[in-house]
This record gives sequence, C-alpha cells and structure tokens, in this order.
Amino acid sequence: MNSKILIMLVWATSSLIFGQVFDYKIDTDITSKDVMALESIEESVLLEEKINPDEYIVGPGDEFVVNILSIESVTLPLIVSPIGDVLIPSVGIVTVDGMTLAKVFEEIVQACKDHYPNAQIVCTMVNVRNFRILITGEAETHFKRVSSISRVSDAVGAAPRGGLITNVDNLLITNVDNLWSNEISKRNIMLHRGDDIIPVDLVRFGLLGNKELNPFLREGDVIELSYILHDYLILGGVRRPGKFEWVKSETIGDALKLAGGFTPNADSSKIEIYTFIDDTTEIKSILPINEETLKRPILYEDMFIVRVKSEYHRREMIRIVGEVKYPGSYTMIPRETTVGEILKLAGGYTSKADRGKIKISSAGISIDKESERIAIIPHADRTDTEISYIRARNRSEKGGVFLTSSKMVLNAMDFKLENGDIIYIPKYYGEVEVIGGIVFPGRYPYKPELSMTEYIELAGGMNRSASGDIYVVNAETGTRISAKKVKKITNGDTIFVEENIEYRKWDRFLEIMGVAGQIATIVIVIQSAVQ
Repeated sequence: MNSKILIMLVWATSSLIFGQVFDYKIDTDITSKDVMALESIEESVLLEEKINPDEYIVGPGDEFVVNILSIESVTLPLIVSPIGDVLIPSVGIVTVDGMTLAKVFEEIVQACKDHYPNAQIVCTMVNVRNFRILITGEAETHFKRVSSISRVSDAVGAAPRGGLITNVDNLLITNVDNLWSNEISKRNIMLHRGDDIIPVDLVRFGLLGNKELNPFLREGDVIELSYILHDYLILGGVRRPGKFEWVKSETIGDALKLAGGFTPNADSSKIEIYTFIDDTTEIKSILPINEETLKRPILYEDMFIVRVKSEYHRREMIRIVGEVKYPGSYTMIPRETTVGEILKLAGGYTSKADRGKIKISSAGISIDKESERIAIIPHADRTDTEISYIRARNRSEKGGVFLTSSKMVLNAMDFKLENGDIIYIPKYYGEVEVIGGIVFPGRYPYKPELSMTEYIELAGGMNRSASGDIYVVNAETGTRISAKKVKKITNGDTIFVEENIEYRKWDRFLEIMGVAGQIATIVIVIQSAVQ
C-alpha cells in the first residue's frame, strides 16, 4: 500500500473519530493505478471460474474497493478485519463476516448511501483472503496456506489421471492410484468442518470431475489423511484398466465409471467377479450387467474382468507395393483371396514393372529361432551345416518367396494369401552390369536371349588381370552365385569377373622366406626330439 493511500486512510479515520466530515479531493479522472487501489493486491488470483456472489462466503482478509461518485469521486480500498468487519472512512464499521458476497455488497452500498444520499455508489471485490488450515493424520501434521477459492486438492496435491505401468499376471495395467508417496490415500480423505465430516475423493474428482468430492476450503477446516488399506482390480474391456483404491460403499457401477466405461469391443453383457472368502480361497462368479449388478457393493481385493470380443470389427488386410498402379492395403479373405485378385484390385502393373518377378512376404513369420541360436555361437565353433544354414538364410527371407521367371510368376497368381502378407512387384531395370576384370566394365542393355559369355564379349572381353572365376549377383536378393550354376542371366543381374590380386615381388619374397623359416624351425625341433 503506497503512502498516498495510507495518508488518506489516516485522514479519513481521524475524521470519523472526531465526528468531522472531510471532502476527499481525488481527481475525477481515475487512473489504472487508482482503481487498483489494487495496489493492495499482493498477488494475482487464479480462478477456476467466475466467483458467484450468491455462494461465496466473505471472511477476514477479503478485499474490496468502493467508489463514491458525487460532485467529487472517492475511491476507497476496503479489507475485512480479523474480527469480520469493514471500516469505511467517514461512514463507519459494517459487519460482514459469514455473509454472502452479494449481501456484503448490499450492506456496504447501503451504509455509504446513508452518509452520501445523493451519491452514486458501486462496490466490487478485488482480492480473496488467505488463511491457514491444518493437515493431519497418520503420515504427518502441518499447516498449509490456502485461499478462499482453494479446494482440498490445492492443499494436498491433485491425484494423477494415470500412473505407473505395472505387470500383474503378465497383464499390463495402469495404476491410477500412483500417489505422491504411494502410501497416502487420495480417495479416503476426511474434511472436518465443525461437527461435520465431508468425504473427499480426489481420484474420482480427477477422473470424473465430481467437484462435490473436492470442496472449497474454509477457515477452521481440518484435512485428515490416512494410508491406503485396500484396493480392487478391474481388467479387460474398460478404457482405464488397473488397480483402484477401495472406498467403502462403492459399487460395481461406480468402478466401471472410474475405469472409463466399456471399450467398443467389450462384452458388456456380463462381468466376471473374483472374491476372497478367506485368506487363501477365492470364488468366481459371472453376473449379467444389469441394474442389480451395477448396484452391488465392492469388497476390498475384488477383481473384475470384462471380456473382450477378439473378432470385433476385425479386418483382414494385405499390402501390395512396388510397380503397381495403386499400391497400398486391401481387404482380403484369408486362404481364399489370391495374388492375382489383389494385383487386379491394385490396377495391375505399371509400365516400368518387371512382370517376370514377384516377391511375397509373410508378416506373421519373421523370427528364425535357428538363426538366432547359431548367431550366439562363435564363428570358429560353428559346424559346416550351421555355416551353410546362415548363408542360406541370408539369401532367403523367412516366410517369403521370390520368383524370378515368367512361368513361376504366372503360377503365383493362384497362390492363396494370409492376413498381413506383402506383395512386392519389382522395377524392370532393363540392364545388366558387367564389372571386374573386364576391358570395358559398365552397364549394358538387358536382352533375354544373351548368355553370360555374350555379355562379357559385349563388354570387350576379359582383360589380363582376370583370374577366370566368374560370379553372378542377383539383382533382387543380392545373392552371389558361381557362373557355372547360372543357367540364364536375368534383368538387373551383375556379372562379376574376379581379378588377380597384384602383389609387390619383394613383399611376396619376404612372405615366402618367413614361412620357409618357420617350417625349417619346426623340422629342426622335430629332429631334435627324435634323437
């Protein structure tokens, strides 16, 4: 509060004491500074909604401003005293404690009108009061500063809308009661107000927005906290499956609301209930979802399971990619829809498609346990069979087939597909690459009638560095095969003519001499041992 307002209050108070009436000479042009007589506001007020004057109860610390407009304009800041009254300079004291805000406005305006009958008088609220409440219980006892618009959650912390993911019997569930200490209850809070006890459930407030379970605080309130004692579990076809703290008198219908209600694929006609009848014995019951069941009280440690419909709105899909006119996903009937039917739905081949090749992969068969087993064996310890298996697997995708001849592709049109299969139509490259010990290595137009030898001759033949070993690398699989096993060159293949590795003669001589020396040493050691 600045010195100008302080001097004004002292002046006005003295006039009241001595029965003197003073005219306040304040500029009629009210600046923002003046109206915020509001310089008395210590901090901004965070409201969840507009204050309702008919519901808000006024108490010590609430702040107002009254404007008296006559020949002169007088703006007075007012604050409710610790004993519940307001001192209006030159007017007097008005008792306001416990009144609604609307009633307080009436009392202040009427008191001012009695003193200034011809003036226009308006009054409004500029700040809410702060006070302390006691938080007590099993965990700790302390005071907490709150305001008249604070709820219980502002004092103890709001319950989270979701918590840690925990594994219960191999089912992933959400622990919505992941409290700040994982021990203190936020569903069984007791708010003591005089002789009344008001139940507070911050989890239900947080999930469902029940404001009556998170009331506003008043002076003299005591919040009693306790530890979590019991819970219950709800799983299956609900939107928030998980573990919830047990609250006395809560029903199955309440639990289903807390869990977010049924999912679209839930079997909402019945619910499975598991209840302990002693320390170790559990009984199971299946009840229809009706009014009687929904009103049934929950026992602590109960478990509820809402079954889900596994085939609810199921779509069996297949994907076709590559050189087709309309690549993408299509619906299909497992073990009935064929490759040819999907190719037709996709608009057929594009102008750049290689019609002599097709690849079909199964989305459901991708893990090769044998490859995983061999992979953890050191290479030196693998058998020839295991090495051969790894090589074979590298050349062939598990669960898939790659066909590279027009005849085989034609037969593949009748293959029946499974859900999740992927069809790939490769691009027609129209060229063959010849590299290695070749006079003119490079890419050459693909002609189905040409043999491997003719492609090499087309590239100028082998040069002097060629070793004579020739391999063919398949364009799609990347597999390298000896030319002796290749019957036909296909579109996009690479012909590789191996080259002799050049050595420096002196380096080769040193290597030979080193090996010869080692052999001679071994022979001498053996002869010495024999003698």
